[in-house]
Amino acid sequence: MPEACLSHDTASEAWDTTDINADRIHVSVDRRRLRRSDGECYVNYYEDLAPNQLDWWQGIRIVTVPTTIAQGVLRACRATSSGKRSIGRDVPASC
Repeated sequence: MPEACLSHDTASEAWDTTDINADRIHVSVDRRRLRRSDGECYVNYYEDLAPNQLDWWQGIRIVTVPTTIAQGVLRACRATSSGKRSIGRDVPASC
């Protein structure tokens, strides 16, 4: 599926930007794609990514390091604003 790419925790693990060991494969697909359930092995994200936000890692389409970091920060901010806080993770004060 050319519209899909590794993202979020999986991309962070691939780029070695965190010590997270993702328990499922995180994949981003175009917002216009048919929405399907995540399944037990995948977490699906629906977002439109620009070509400059995509790269290749070991022959697999993946978001770039800056996009990976932005996805992590955004998710941490959303978790903090909803009252969910990940133990052991620092959340930027600007959230």
